[in-house]
Amino acid sequence: MKARNLKISEIIKGSFLADSRWNRHRFFVLWLAFLALISIYSGHMIEKKVLALAALQSTVKDLNSEFTETRSKLMKLSMRSKVKQRAEAIGLVESTEPPVMIVADKNGKILNNPK
Repeated sequence: MKARNLKISEIIKGSFLADSRWNRHRFFVLWLAFLALISIYSGHMIEKKVLALAALQSTVKDLNSEFTETRSKLMKLSMRSKVKQRAEAIGLVESTEPPVMIVADKNGKILNNPK
């Protein structure tokens, strides 16, 4: 039990640093401490990236549902009956004559005139 107290007191006092065994292995211990710091740092960086990825995935889900909702609204609004109702509400009526195709050359002259 005295040997254990002696070792703990050596650690607390720091007298083990003056020992010759420490001088032999100090570079290896410092290398291990450096690797431990790099490992801790990379763990923190990975944790940040995981949290950012989770936030982005949540945003993508929200935007995807908003896109689907907007697309379905657009499909309902672009139905012929809905367009006709909105056009009649502002005073437009459906034409009884079919559309006529006008063909023009590069200079802007009309090539065929149906009437």
